[in-house]
Parts: sequence; C-alpha cells; structure tokens
Amino acid sequence: MRPLRPQGHNALMARMLPRSEMVAQAVGFVHDLYATVRFFVRYRTMRPLSLARRVEAWLENRRGECVCDNCIAAELRQPIRKNVQAVTSRLSFCQPGYCKYRATCSVCGQASMVTRVSTSML
Repeated sequence: MRPLRPQGHNALMARMLPRSEMVAQAVGFVHDLYATVRFFVRYRTMRPLSLARRVEAWLENRRGECVCDNCIAAELRQPIRKNVQAVTSRLSFCQPGYCKYRATCSVCGQASMVTRVSTSML
C-alpha cells in the first residue's frame, strides 16, 4: 500500500521553479532592493547639503543685512521654509560670524527671527 499524499502536492510541485531560477530571482530582488536603497540614501543625504551651501552662499553675498527665513526661502525658491530655518539655525550655532536674533528683516520689513553674517571676520 502506498502512503497517502495530500491532493495538492503534485500541483504544488508543478508550480515550483527549479533551484537555479529561484536563486536568480532572489538575486535580482536583492539587487533591485539595493539600488532603491542606494538611490534613497543618496537623495536624502545630498539634498540638505546643497541647500545648506546655497543658503550659505546667498547670505555671504549679503553680509551685514538681517534676512528672515521666509525671504531666504522665497529667494532660493525653496517651498519648505522649515528646511531653510534648520540650515540658518545650524549656521548660526556652528559657523563663526553667523548670528540669529529677533529684528526687522531688511528685505521684507517684517519683525521676526533674522540671520545676519558679520561684516568683519576675526
């Protein structure tokens, strides 16, 4: 007498791929996943650096002027003001010559937090 097999066993075996094809699919999946992660990491890490450099260069050209984050964002065509605010806060904390305080913006005339680059670097 033969041992009983489940009814779907032959159907399952017919759908299974050979081992080499399964390995090839797995390698392809891992390669695609790696490419996606690499693109995401590059995009997320390079974008803030370029914005920081753009803000820094823009402020360097306006030494001595008090400029608010809204005006910087509008001038650099940055739709999210919070990104500019993070950059100016980091510059005022880390870079000598940059300071952030409450004053009147020299561009729009609004009283708000402004960033200023000193005219004399010691």
